[in-house]
Amino acid sequence: MSPSQCTADTQSAAPRLLDAREAADLLRVCPRTVYRLGWRGDLSVVRVGSAVRYLARELEELIEPLEDERPASHGEPIVTTSVGLDPRREHTA
Repeated sequence: MSPSQCTADTQSAAPRLLDAREAADLLRVCPRTVYRLGWRGDLSVVRVGSAVRYLARELEELIEPLEDERPASHGEPIVTTSVGLDPRREHTA
């Protein structure tokens, strides 16, 4: 088996991992929010050595329900439930 075949085989089976910046871009938040969600346990964290990575599949699953609830009209603000907020704490907008 050639090295390129081995790489292709492992990439198809391996989960897609994103760094904090990539995860933040996907969620449209700042990287600090992604770190906070991982630290609180709201997002799974995968450690690769000292690097912290996030599962793209899990991030996409967070977004899917929100996309289904998007209003049809344009120009109106979209209000959705915040992901990972503790309902026992008071949050300000």
